[in-house]
Amino acid sequence: MRLQPEIDRRSFLVGAGAVAGALALPRVTLSSSMPPGTDALVLVFLRGGMDGLSLCSPFADPHLDSARPGLAMPRPGQPNGVLYLTGFFGLHPAAAPLLPAYQSGKLLFVHACGSPESTRSHFEAQARMESGAPGSGGFGLPTGWLARHLAAQGGLLRGLFAGDALTRGLTGSAGVLPIRDPAGFRMPGDPASVAARRQVLQAAYRFSGPELAAAADDTFATIDLLGTVDFAGYVPSGGAVYPATPFGSHLKDTAALLKANLGVRAVEIDLHGWDHHTDLGAIGGSFAALTGELAQALAAFRTDLGGGMNGVNVIVMTEFGRRVMPNANQGLDHGRGTCMLLLGGGVSGGRVLTSWPGLAPSQLHDGDLAITIDYRDVLAELLVRRMGCTNVSEVFPGYTPVFRGVTL
Repeated sequence: MRLQPEIDRRSFLVGAGAVAGALALPRVTLSSSMPPGTDALVLVFLRGGMDGLSLCSPFADPHLDSARPGLAMPRPGQPNGVLYLTGFFGLHPAAAPLLPAYQSGKLLFVHACGSPESTRSHFEAQARMESGAPGSGGFGLPTGWLARHLAAQGGLLRGLFAGDALTRGLTGSAGVLPIRDPAGFRMPGDPASVAARRQVLQAAYRFSGPELAAAADDTFATIDLLGTVDFAGYVPSGGAVYPATPFGSHLKDTAALLKANLGVRAVEIDLHGWDHHTDLGAIGGSFAALTGELAQALAAFRTDLGGGMNGVNVIVMTEFGRRVMPNANQGLDHGRGTCMLLLGGGVSGGRVLTSWPGLAPSQLHDGDLAITIDYRDVLAELLVRRMGCTNVSEVFPGYTPVFRGVTL
C-alpha cells in the first residue's frame, strides 16, 4: 500500500525540524523531571550590542552628561528621568515592568561587565562569547559553553533554541535542538496517516544502521514528549500578558515547557535589533521600544511562573556595549563594557553589582566603558551554585572564575 502524502526518510527529519540535532541524540532513558536541586536556565541574548549605559544609567557619575550630550538620561524625579535603583544607578523608564522584581530582590544588574576580548565585530564577539573561550585562537572553540554544560547532564531533551538553527553557545551537546514552534514539532502530512507512516519510517531507519536508527527513535520520542504539552491552548497564570511579538511568544512557550517538567534544562531565546548606530533615542526612540518589549516579556514570564521561578533563572546578556560618546547620527557605535541582567529565585538581587570604572576620559578603555567583571564569572557561579555544574573547567577551559555573589 502506498501512503499519501508520500514522504521519504530525510524529508521526515527536516519536516520535523530535527535533522541536525537528531543525528547527535544518543539513546537515552526519558527523564520526566528535573534532577533534584538544579535550576533551569533561560538565556536571553540581545543581538547587536545593547547599550548598558542607557538601560542601567549611572546618573550620579559626574562625567555622564558631558560624555553623552543629548543621550544622557535625566535623573530620577525629573521628567522622563530614570527610575531609582540606587544612589548611583537608575533604570530606563521603558523598563519599569522590571521594578517589582528588583524591589523584591529577584533581579540583579551586573554592570561594567563583558568579554575581555577587544573586538568591535558582532560576529567575532558573539562567537567568542558563546564559545566561552574568548582568548583562544580563531573565534573560540567550535562548541559552546552552555552545550558543554548540558553535555554532562541527562535527559532526552536537555535544551532548545527558539529558532531554526542552533547558536554557537548550544552547539556540541546531545539532546539539544532548534525548535522555533514547539506546537508544530510533529510528524508532517495528513494526521490520518501519521501512525502508519511512522511505523514505515521507523522500520526503514532500523535498516539504515544504528546511528540513524537511534536518531529516528529519539526524534519520535521528542515529538511524543512535546506532544504532551498543549502549547496552542496554553493560558498564562496570574493574569500575565506577554507582548504580541515573536520574543513574547517564545517566552510564553518556554513557560509552558518548564511548567510541564519534561526535564528541559536550558532554553535560549534571542532578541535582535540592538545595533543602534543612528537615532538611538534615549527616551522615545527604538532603544526604548525594544527595552519595553524586553521588560514586559520578562515581567510576564515571572508572573506566569509564580512560585516556579524559585527553580528558574534568567540571564540577559549581549556581545558588547556601545561607545560612550554619541556619533554624528545621534547613535552609538560598537563599544565594550555593558550590563547583564539576572532574574530568578536563585538570584541575589535588588542591587547593581559592579566595580565601577568611571566615565572620565582617562578612565575609559579606548573611548568605551571599561570591563571590570568578566561575564564568565557570572555564568560560572550560576551554573555551579544553581544548575549542578560539576565540570566548570571544561565549560570555561583555561579560565578560573571569580564568584561575585550573584546567587543565593
